[in-house]
Amino acid sequence: MFPIRPVPENDVKKPPMFVFRDMDDYRTRGANVDAEYHKMMTEKKNSGKQPELKPTPDVPTASSHPLKPKITVPPDLIGRKVKHKSFGEGVITDIAGIVITVSFANAGEKKLSYKVCVKNKLLEFI
Repeated sequence: MFPIRPVPENDVKKPPMFVFRDMDDYRTRGANVDAEYHKMMTEKKNSGKQPELKPTPDVPTASSHPLKPKITVPPDLIGRKVKHKSFGEGVITDIAGIVITVSFANAGEKKLSYKVCVKNKLLEFI
């Protein structure tokens, strides 16, 4: 066990019974500090007093942020020819949600996120 010393730039509030000036102070008061703390917490619990809680910081709720529009893949893309930056030319063969399946001539069949492809301009319709 080591003494807990306050740190000036730290805003954590320690109970005074756990703060010691030096090792001598720890040796005199620190032997039964855990038992004293447990006794104090039990008395607070039995007296009906709730422990003092710190106020929580304001956390933004979902309603304070505008919702992003839902991405939908147009179903008429099946059969369209595309050119991918890495995989080359291919044809869209299937759509499942926002995942499109593209059959590339050189790279084979790949499943790609339509959202990522549009956002990063990875696909070009030809």
